[in-house]
Amino acid sequence: MNFRNSLLALLFLSLSGETGADDTSTSINIASLEIPYAYEENGVGVYHKVLEELTKGYDGDYNITFYPSARLTRLMINRDLDCNYISTGALDAWENNGITADELVFVGPIRELFVTVYVPAGSPVPMSIEELRNLRLASDVNLLRIIRKYGLKEDFSLQSQVQMLNLLSIGRIEALVGFDFDLDTLAPRLGVSDKITKTDIKLDKLVDGIICFKNEKTAPFLAHLQSRLKEITESGWLDAEFEKFFKSQGVHAQKKAR
Repeated sequence: MNFRNSLLALLFLSLSGETGADDTSTSINIASLEIPYAYEENGVGVYHKVLEELTKGYDGDYNITFYPSARLTRLMINRDLDCNYISTGALDAWENNGITADELVFVGPIRELFVTVYVPAGSPVPMSIEELRNLRLASDVNLLRIIRKYGLKEDFSLQSQVQMLNLLSIGRIEALVGFDFDLDTLAPRLGVSDKITKTDIKLDKLVDGIICFKNEKTAPFLAHLQSRLKEITESGWLDAEFEKFFKSQGVHAQKKAR
């Protein structure tokens, strides 16, 4: 995998200020957030394998740097990045940050995700949005736009899924909103599967993939990604790789994106 030394990328960033991309370079600069066990810096999770397949045969260079959510967003706003992996296909979500949907290209879907509500095991299970309004609620920081669309107000907005699940499992919060893929994968690893309950409340359905700014520099990279995604999807490789991952994590098979 052409994960070109994240430490070198970070050194470059420290020398050049907040800039995440070099406009004079042909190397594609990709930013990522971590997904525990599925996609971590120096890891070998399923999303690493997907990126390997997507970029197989690409003649150019690319580099990946992992960032906290706020810094990744800031770099995107400044157009200091070329691409964001893994991102959802909801391109209009960037408009509040001054990035119009027609500036971006989404290559996906890789997986289908549900923004789902979880509660502590043994507590009353809410059946509607209205029942969530009086609960102490925590949300993935990346999902605040979605929960506020329903008139919900978070008591905590968190980036760490580990922290969210731990708070829920001890009853420090009464409800949690997060991506089902992330939380269903992590809960068995933390040993809290029997301490939380996944409700039937789904606030949104999204698909994930990679987004890139649409320009001359990224055009060959995007064309390659789109071609390779079609190949690994139609061959069955993509679904099979996720099924292997779910089995290895003790997670029941999840919804496919197609």
